[in-house]
Amino acid sequence: MKFSIIIPTYNYGHLISRAINSIPDNKNIEIIIIDDGSTDDTRHIVEQLSQQRNNVHYTLKNNSGAASARNKGIETSTGDYILFLDADDELLPDLFTEISNLVTVNTELLIGGHLSIESASSNNKAKIKQHLTHPVPDKKNADKPNEKFDQFYAYLKKEIPIMHGAFIVKKEIMQKYHYHEDFKSGEDIPVFAHLIASCKITFSEKIFLKLNKHNDSLRHNPEHAIAAGLKIVDCIFDKTILSEKMMRLKDWYFAKRCLSLFRTCYLSNNCYQARQYYFMAIKKQPACIFKLSYLRKFIRCLF
Repeated sequence: MKFSIIIPTYNYGHLISRAINSIPDNKNIEIIIIDDGSTDDTRHIVEQLSQQRNNVHYTLKNNSGAASARNKGIETSTGDYILFLDADDELLPDLFTEISNLVTVNTELLIGGHLSIESASSNNKAKIKQHLTHPVPDKKNADKPNEKFDQFYAYLKKEIPIMHGAFIVKKEIMQKYHYHEDFKSGEDIPVFAHLIASCKITFSEKIFLKLNKHNDSLRHNPEHAIAAGLKIVDCIFDKTILSEKMMRLKDWYFAKRCLSLFRTCYLSNNCYQARQYYFMAIKKQPACIFKLSYLRKFIRCLF
């Protein structure tokens, strides 16, 4: 069984060695670096590492975003299973020893936990938070017909923490759900939703990933999130992929997404756009007005 580790990168030459070195030098693991047009020393660093290891492969492409880089990685991968790792993160030691005991030919999607690590600053100590994953709603329902709906609904409610680097998926399945290259933020949300809605999931209590938070990370760029806006809702609710029962959640999720964008705009001091998203949420789901934390922020936006 062969694993493909896909690492998209853009100007992370100062961090990418850590990501690569967290992966075993193993003939059954290929490391695919997709460089999205970096202008720093990323290429030089990766080529040096590829001379020391047998499983590092480098591809340079024109800059067009992480989604495009991940899709290119899927296209060039030769493994049976794929794991996506961001260039500023790292896998935990001995992870693949554990994975080898969990993954079988019938495994479709394996989800593990992750650690989010916020570096120490002059004012604060380093913060480490553990995110574990588990079957939803509970193991006794695992064989019931509504299992996939329950998992899909739980993901939309953020009850299944899934992150790049903390899941492994069968390549033949991943080829069906490419990343939307129009999005610079949130491009993973529809992919994760479709995988969870359609795959038989194996949950692991093992921590797979160290997710390293830092100030220049693109993960929470408010401009990118606003640009993706509500288009993500339509991408998720694709009737060719989801069941009729799953499609009934669209209005609820639309309102939820509006509130999320409201909060993003509010924190960015964009009160005009924040108000527009709040009104859209209330129009779609009037009960949203009873979410007091959002209502308080909305009142502040008025003044």
